[in-house]
Amino acid sequence: MEEKGGKRMNIDPLDIISNMTHLVPFYEPFFSAEDHQIVGYEVLGKFMKDQTAADLDCFFMDQQIPEDYRLEAYTHLMNHAIDHLIREKQTGFLALRMDPNILIYDVDEAIIKTVLSKEQEGFLPSQMIFVLPEESLKGIEGSIEHTVQFIKTFGIRIAIENAESSGVRLERIGPLSPHFIRISLVSLKSQSGTIGFDETIYALSSFARKIGATLMFDKIEMEHQLMFAWKNGGRYYQGPLLAKASAGLEKKDKSKELLKKELSRFMSFEKKKLVALKALETKLYEDLNNVLDKYKNNHAFEELIQEAARVLKDRAFRVYVCDEDGYQLSSNLLRQEEQWIHQKEYLQKNWSWRPYFLENVFKMSRSKQGLLSDLYSDIETGEWIRTFSIPITNRFFLFIDLSYSFLFEEENLL
Repeated sequence: MEEKGGKRMNIDPLDIISNMTHLVPFYEPFFSAEDHQIVGYEVLGKFMKDQTAADLDCFFMDQQIPEDYRLEAYTHLMNHAIDHLIREKQTGFLALRMDPNILIYDVDEAIIKTVLSKEQEGFLPSQMIFVLPEESLKGIEGSIEHTVQFIKTFGIRIAIENAESSGVRLERIGPLSPHFIRISLVSLKSQSGTIGFDETIYALSSFARKIGATLMFDKIEMEHQLMFAWKNGGRYYQGPLLAKASAGLEKKDKSKELLKKELSRFMSFEKKKLVALKALETKLYEDLNNVLDKYKNNHAFEELIQEAARVLKDRAFRVYVCDEDGYQLSSNLLRQEEQWIHQKEYLQKNWSWRPYFLENVFKMSRSKQGLLSDLYSDIETGEWIRTFSIPITNRFFLFIDLSYSFLFEEENLL
């Protein structure tokens, strides 16, 4: 068990159980994107010894320690934290990271009874959130699903903490229908990040929206991590950038000005990006308009992609034509270094399975305008790209994959 300074403190579990008065809660705030204020706290168990606070997360999550020891410690910690919140007359939530095996073990419902016993004092069951690490669900999916559904009937809420380094396991998360999904940004300390991480978060964000779960982001230490959380639909933020864990409850407006300032800066940046992307759409449409007019009644699509490539120059690296059902009607025209080559093997491939393909075709048919895609990772190159698609007629569409090097060189396109 580690103390605040990073040194190890070897504490016998029996010492913790025998000295419950030394087991105290620390509180790390959650901040809301909506009003920039504190909306709740994560309760962190600490063992006070020689004026040092030792982190007990490993104690609570260690399945080698008997369940009854840990259950007693959980209920003690919850009692202390809820009473503290009531005394301070705060109305936010408390989130407690728990081993799901303890919830299954607790057949006498000591944990539920602890929460419900505080209702007459003003603490509602909905103010309690149990945070379950996703990796701890392995092997107990059936049992924990039943237990979680039972707990939720009392109004207690559930969060699943995703171990982003191990990928997304939606099959474990989905059946629990959590109220929250919490995502750690510890691996995003580098501003470059990783494509795999971005795709993991995108999948979680889309999944959370579909099941009505709120996204929480934690381990936010730097401004770019906060921006990442905001851009990816985070409603609640947590981490040292905003507030560190402490023995006391903070004022609701702590860090409000910092959060308001940073989010305002992010919005300004995103607005500039939207303007730049719209300008690019307009420019590409204007540059290609004459070429497209020439082929509206002439379906020589191999000639069309060559003329389009000549106009686009080094902005694109792949050009092709599809019909409204997703069938490719031309070769891929692919730029390799300074040469364009025809990939005829792509003729008659169908791309309707790609996300948003048919939706975008419908939009273009109605608007008669081109569309610029979100940034995404190209299947073949692995690079970040955008695709510009534009109608030739109501039935035929030109697709242009814009190169990473072009996007990188232009301001606000990445």
